[in-house]
Amino acid sequence: MSQIPMQYFNLIEENYSKYGLSVIQLIQIGKFYELWH
Repeated sequence: MSQIPMQYFNLIEENYSKYGLSVIQLIQIGKFYELWH
């Protein structure tokens, strides 16, 4: 198992957090869309 630089790991973690928030927002928008249509 090769060692992964901390900077690379932090970059993935930050991108994952942003992507996770985006997914949550999309799900919430989808639920509201289903309620109104």
